[in-house]
Amino acid sequence: MYLYQYILLAGFTCLLFFRGTKFAAITFLTGWTVYLVSTPGLEYKFYFIAAATIETAIAFTLNNKYRLVSWLGYMLIPVNIVGLILHINEVKMYYDVTYALISVTQFLLLTIRAIPNGLNGLGAKHPLVRAVNFDSRGAYVIMYKNPQTKG
Repeated sequence: MYLYQYILLAGFTCLLFFRGTKFAAITFLTGWTVYLVSTPGLEYKFYFIAAATIETAIAFTLNNKYRLVSWLGYMLIPVNIVGLILHINEVKMYYDVTYALISVTQFLLLTIRAIPNGLNGLGAKHPLVRAVNFDSRGAYVIMYKNPQTKG
């Protein structure tokens, strides 16, 4: 295993503590457990087939709730096919880098999901509203709560 895989393993373990990402973290950790148990000692052809199958199962499981993460998981199928072709031609580094980039992107997308409300609430308030804690909606309610009567 590479260093980034250990970091991702620790990161997905931390994502278990958030309600929004618990299912994805369990799915990834289960898939990686199956990967670590089933792939050692395989020929390179069967290794890439097993890796693509496991990543497909993870992506299919996450398809309903984490659509973008599952699309990245589906991208790993052609990455594994290209990795097999590159391995036959004795070029190994490109597959590892591409796989690492996609895996880290999946983790970062799930980390954003773990933040309360994702990134939606970060820019919701104008900086002046945050600085002085003034919201014009309160003044609007006071102004139009008791409309003046004509007369």
